[in-house]
Amino acid sequence: MIELKDISLSYADEVAVDHVDIVFHPLEITAILGSSGSGKTSLISMIDALKTPSTGSIYINSVRVYEPRLETAVIFQNYGILPWKSVYENIAFTLRIRKIKNYDSIVQEVLELLNISEYAHRFPHQLSGGQMQRVAIARALALDVDVLLMDEAFSALDSLTKETLQDLLLEIRAKRNLTILFVTHNIEEAVFLGNRIVIMEKGKIKEDIQNSSVGNRASTHFYEMCQKVRGYLHD
Repeated sequence: MIELKDISLSYADEVAVDHVDIVFHPLEITAILGSSGSGKTSLISMIDALKTPSTGSIYINSVRVYEPRLETAVIFQNYGILPWKSVYENIAFTLRIRKIKNYDSIVQEVLELLNISEYAHRFPHQLSGGQMQRVAIARALALDVDVLLMDEAFSALDSLTKETLQDLLLEIRAKRNLTILFVTHNIEEAVFLGNRIVIMEKGKIKEDIQNSSVGNRASTHFYEMCQKVRGYLHD
């Protein structure tokens, strides 16, 4: 469980996050939705301790967060892949740093999970955007994390690749004990992925919506939920 208690973040005279209180429940995907500058990226940056709150405190599994956790991973839009290392080496790199001895079997497992075993010895410049994002996800999962933070992770991809990776993320969530916070500005993506949709505006939580349309783009309820969320965004 992730608990944010009276969290604020300010940059000089600008308030990015404004006294937020919220609990993210274990083993759910929460989509954090909002326009640019709404505070959603600042929020997850504090959860990962990349930024320090101006006020308030953050707890994960009842332990206060002061520094980055080994069990929390962040995936950004730009992948964060090392261009001079192969796919295999990118995934193995952090495992070696942590002196994990059986890293080869772990790397092979996540390569298979993300369906990228055939690309193990390729370098990033030989991969498509979707393949590189699979590598970024595989690297995070290799660390056996329990919290996965994703910041506009699929936004640079074409529609077909994006939908494929959205489907894959739901499959991974069904296989792993993960709590996922997925930052996006895309309404359809939020409704497809999020058991819960949190809408941010001007640093505050504007709406907090439970969603039963996860994983079903074709249903009438999916369309209705998208319309409902769109209405909240434009109120």
